[in-house]
Order: sequence, then C-alpha cells, then structure tokens
Amino acid sequence: MLVELCLYVELLTFFVGALLYGFLARALVQRPSVLPDNRPVRMLFIALAAWYALTLVDHLIQMLVGGVDQLPTAGVGLGLLVALDVVRAGAWLASFPLLVHALVAIARVVALPRGAGRAATVIAYLSLLAFALPMRDFLSGGSALLAEATRVIYPRVVLHAALTLLPAMV
Repeated sequence: MLVELCLYVELLTFFVGALLYGFLARALVQRPSVLPDNRPVRMLFIALAAWYALTLVDHLIQMLVGGVDQLPTAGVGLGLLVALDVVRAGAWLASFPLLVHALVAIARVVALPRGAGRAATVIAYLSLLAFALPMRDFLSGGSALLAEATRVIYPRVVLHAALTLLPAMV
C-alpha cells in the first residue's frame, strides 16, 4: 500500500514538474521582455521541463511494460528507451551549467559585480565534456538501462555538480 502511494506521489511530482517548467518555459519564450537577457533562464526551464517530462514517460513505460526485467531487449523498443535515457540524462546534466549561466545573467541585470561570472559559466559548460564519451558508449549499445551505466560514472556526476554549483554559491 505504501509503495503504491509513493509511486503515485512520484508520478504526480514528475507530472506537475513537467507542466510547471513547461508553462514557465513557454511563457518566457513567448515574452522575451519578461526578463532581459533571459536566454539562459529559458534554456534552464526547457531542460528542466524535458527532464521532468521524460522521467515521467520513462516511469510510465516501465509501469505499462511490467518492470525492468520485461523491457524489450532488441529492436526499436530498446533504441527508443536508450534515446529517451540519453536525452533525459543530457537535460539533467545541462541544468547545472544552465543554472550557473542564468544566475550570472540575472546578476548582470540587477547590477551585481561580475567578478568570476564568465569563468564560472565557462567551467560549468566545460564540465559537460566529461560525459561525451560515456554518452557515446551508452548510445552504441552498452547497457540497456541508464541506472546501470551511471554507476560507473557517478564520480563524474559529483565532480560536474561541484564544478558548476560551487562557483555560483560564492
């Protein structure tokens, strides 16, 4: 009973997150005058909306198929699941440097000192390069599940988060 309730709460969270960030991204794209120089903010909301929506779709596919052990192991089904996981992981990873870029852009608008804003933004985007080869290997047919593939690169995820978020907090 508790497991089912947690699953419904999780699905509801992804559904609401996809709607919220999708709505905000759409509003910012349609009205660029809402925030001057808001391209990083728009891209951040698009990345978060994509992550929430694709995670919801991934959970629904797993529920409808009947579990991870029942997933198709070849053909179009596997290719679709792998592509879904890669786009979802890319959106999540891109949200870190986009957050730093958005904070730097907003800091310029409210006239805060620029300081190391440009350097923090460059470092944040460069840290994405650590995932280029693992993403390529995952696409070329390594593991069928993103969770299995990410166990190996977890230290890179921690380094990526640290490199992108620490300069933004300073």
